[in-house]
Amino acid sequence: MDNPLKFAGITGVGADSEGTIYVANSVVNAQECAGGCSDLRAFNPDGSLRWRAKGLLFVNSAVVDPNSDGTIIYTSYYKFKMDYSKPAGQDWEVIATSINPFDYPDDPRLLHSTEEAFDIRYINENKYLYLSDMYTNAFFIYRFDGEIAVPCAVFTAAYGWNGDEYNRLIWHWNRNRPPGPRWMWVDRNGDATATSDEFETFDIGRFVEAIDVDKEGNIYMGNGGNQSGVWKFPANHYDSHGNPQYSASSITKIVDVGHSVATMKWLEDTDLFICGNNWKISEIDIWENWSKPSRKSVRKIKTITGDNLHPESITADNEYVYLSYMGVTGPNGTSGEIAVYRIADGVFMGYILPGPEVENHSGWLDMNQPTKVFVRPNGERIITVEEDHAGKILIYSWRPPDN
Repeated sequence: MDNPLKFAGITGVGADSEGTIYVANSVVNAQECAGGCSDLRAFNPDGSLRWRAKGLLFVNSAVVDPNSDGTIIYTSYYKFKMDYSKPAGQDWEVIATSINPFDYPDDPRLLHSTEEAFDIRYINENKYLYLSDMYTNAFFIYRFDGEIAVPCAVFTAAYGWNGDEYNRLIWHWNRNRPPGPRWMWVDRNGDATATSDEFETFDIGRFVEAIDVDKEGNIYMGNGGNQSGVWKFPANHYDSHGNPQYSASSITKIVDVGHSVATMKWLEDTDLFICGNNWKISEIDIWENWSKPSRKSVRKIKTITGDNLHPESITADNEYVYLSYMGVTGPNGTSGEIAVYRIADGVFMGYILPGPEVENHSGWLDMNQPTKVFVRPNGERIITVEEDHAGKILIYSWRPPDN
């Protein structure tokens, strides 16, 4: 991956009077620099590398490969290897790029933004990558063939606010796609190419804000705005290529939770369902027995809100829920703040804040799901957070008091 003479997405070549050659790469041409950005290299006259500067991320989130004990992290395009024994900033390296525009020219990542690395699941011994964009306008499912993520399904999601216009841009050049803002594509023959017989339309109402995926690859969507439904998109089965076979006819509405579902997380091991009650989350709603007809809301956690405070997204592990504050400032006057609550009793545990490694500063959290958490076997949490000021991902290590 780090061969300095291997280039991707060259955007410019130049030289100076001393014979130094400069090469600018975008890595992948995509909208909003979602995973492309910059890889700048300078070469001596003899062709040896003089220096290299990478700016690979902007408005991106990251997710841990659950089979890696926290040492492998994916973004929309890149696979990173972490060595936590090294100093901060020197502890990562890119070891693979997951996109192949030559074999898979229909890959949605080539056509528009897919900033959010949402989840990684292993199903039937196959690895799957789930992506979205910063506003959850669409949801993308990929299966892996070696290091390459191969597109196998797409759902338009948001439909409302700017989502209806955005969704019309997905494969806008592909006249096989049905008209309208609410449709799904599923690869039925394994060629990863969208054809007219692979599209279906569906209707679950406007304003989808929350999405989740379970261990079997079933997709869940929650209505925002003035709606309050949670919908299930069963994977049904996986074909011989490893493609999940979603269908419009199998979509079901699980429950109406009684309020907007701005963000959500189902914890399958404990069968708890956690959701935020609005775009500006004032309560975190915790349900038990989520997979059973006896499901019910058992606890609500009040959050800290205010005129300039925007608690907008949650994620969770089996013990704690993590509330991300969007925009310029959080309760402590810092961008990128995360409040942590204990699920069992709603007790506030404290804040996760940017530290001296980044001069105690973070840019905005500016996407619907900026924060992901992974629990290592020793109880340590690896928490990845979007960072919009300096174009990076912040990675926090947290050991709860009980550990």
